[in-house]
Amino acid sequence: MLMLQRPAAVAAAVSARAAAGSAYVAGGTALQLAWNQGQALPQQLIDLSQLPQWRHISVGHHALQIAAGVTLEQCRTDLRVQQHAPLLTQVCAVIGALSVRNVGTLGGNLAWRSGDSIAALMVLDARLQLHDESPVSVSDFLQLQHDDALLLGIVIGRRSRHTFFEKAGYREAFTPTLVLVCGAFECDANGRLKNVRLAFSGAGLRARRLPSLEAWLEGRDPQTADWHAGFDTCLRSLLADCAGLSLLQRQVVQALLPGKLYACCRELR
Repeated sequence: MLMLQRPAAVAAAVSARAAAGSAYVAGGTALQLAWNQGQALPQQLIDLSQLPQWRHISVGHHALQIAAGVTLEQCRTDLRVQQHAPLLTQVCAVIGALSVRNVGTLGGNLAWRSGDSIAALMVLDARLQLHDESPVSVSDFLQLQHDDALLLGIVIGRRSRHTFFEKAGYREAFTPTLVLVCGAFECDANGRLKNVRLAFSGAGLRARRLPSLEAWLEGRDPQTADWHAGFDTCLRSLLADCAGLSLLQRQVVQALLPGKLYACCRELR
């Protein structure tokens, strides 16, 4: 028999999760997807909706703080998120249908480890607040080998000056995202790139940052003649080492990432 608990405190939720066959649940959209795919449900669900400030958004000390229970639609429409992290609102707008965004949470999209928001939060240098640790990066969170860490909130510090994203998929067929690429960067007075952050994700893939490509781009001018060739060579080498990346996904990333970055830089001229 499926059991449901609704703890009103973080400690109680963590204690309940220690029981065998239990799992946290927020909006439940990922759980429903797993069920539709024939996966067995946990014996006990721990509903997190009663936790304090579960859907709270605030801005303070030049940082945007989003509680894990904030829905994707709330992220998309909240003025504070729009002003501080417009990239996140844009990506949330293309996650599922409105009915999904109204119940699916940002924390759940992260904890699912396959959500479209992950790449965006990576390039925004978001820090994740867990129940028992200091804030961790999104990349470090994805490396956790257990799923009993309770994600409480997301903190986004400095606002990125220039951002972009592109999602490729088959929306009309309701298939998972093929590829989503995201980027954030700044330009100096001479049009040279700085503080570049790039990431991509897709169906069946863990979202990835591309630190070596970011380092290659640092200080370069996208208007130089050899920029495209150098970018393509570096990106091809990186993608060749990405396990689980299909040929089609590799081709799409190779087309979208340099194209979007170049187009954004050209618009700034």
